[in-house]
Amino acid sequence: MGATPDQLEREIVEVREDLARTITAIEERVNPKRVVKDNLQVVIGVALLVSALIAFKVVRKHTGP
Repeated sequence: MGATPDQLEREIVEVREDLARTITAIEERVNPKRVVKDNLQVVIGVALLVSALIAFKVVRKHTGP
């Protein structure tokens, strides 16, 4: 026997609510401000590493092998 109209309506409401939660979670994950905030330390670390490597290369070039 199939579901009643009331059961189907409750299921539709539950699926919509679940979909809304999923969309909200995705929006939070891809929010540019959050992405920057979550990855700022990595970006700073890479920038510092690149700066140190450039400085090392410059010093090495001017002081000989």
